Amino acid sequence: MSKPLIMSPIRIVSHMTRFSTRSSVSIDIMLAIESAGSGASLLPTANADRERVIAELKGFDSAEGVGAAGYTYMRGAPFGESPASGCENLESLQAEFERKLSVLEARLCEHEGPWFEKAFGVLDIALWPIMERQAAGLHAFRGYELRGHPSFPAVSTWLHAMAQRTAVQRVASDDGTLVRLFSRVFGMAGARPSTEDEAAYGYPDAEEASTKLMLNCQAVVSDIVKNAALGAANLTSAEVTQVVDVAVLLVACRLAAVQPPDLTATVLVEKKAAVSATVSAALAFLRARVSAPRDMSARAAIQLRIACAEEAVAAYDRFGY
Repeated sequence: MSKPLIMSPIRIVSHMTRFSTRSSVSIDIMLAIESAGSGASLLPTANADRERVIAELKGFDSAEGVGAAGYTYMRGAPFGESPASGCENLESLQAEFERKLSVLEARLCEHEGPWFEKAFGVLDIALWPIMERQAAGLHAFRGYELRGHPSFPAVSTWLHAMAQRTAVQRVASDDGTLVRLFSRVFGMAGARPSTEDEAAYGYPDAEEASTKLMLNCQAVVSDIVKNAALGAANLTSAEVTQVVDVAVLLVACRLAAVQPPDLTATVLVEKKAAVSATVSAALAFLRARVSAPRDMSARAAIQLRIACAEEAVAAYDRFGY
């Protein structure tokens, strides 16, 4: 697949980098459409309320807004800085994001309905793309659940209400696409699988598969390296063994329903495409190789095959390409 099917990187970059200015082209377009009177107004009718909402609209789009704070926390550094330069400040970046999220929570609580004003309007339209992308990215890169967060119920209700709107469903992306764009455009690595890709493990059959896999890890890795014909041209034999060991660990963690350790520092970042290809191929081989009842019970083997398939698919998201 040579070109993305949904949303080009140029579109997402143009949206994110607009936080460096006080007024964006998109807000100007929204206000121009309102001025043209081509349909039902999405601004309050009273002049004072209109001015207040327009001021809020521009505040959302500023470098001091919740959007900028969320992206900074997600990246681990402000735009213009390498993500690696700020990751030691993640706690403070999270605290700043949550401080601004609390302001958003209080604003949404001013009315009984889910919207910023009594009726759906421009504030909802303007903020939704920002928060939708952050919900995907924060889960993937920080393990932070914006949707359903217990400290921000009004924000969660608003995100759910937006997702139910027909117009939103026509233009919405999905978490997997958004996370891939973050990875490609900003060079971010270590993404967790998107929520819709996560399976419910942790029951006895999966536990059996995980235990057997770890007890026989060395033999499994050796078998894959010897027989799976992993011929990535720019990986040495020692590097292939290292990557296969990581792949098996990922499957074991998935089966045990535990979050794997951060493996991005242990793999060959400069050869990320080859790493991803090797992980995918190794797990496809392991999926085909497992035998019941020779290796484990039939039900455990089924769980192992599911986990191998899911981690094989997630490899390019996790390690890059």
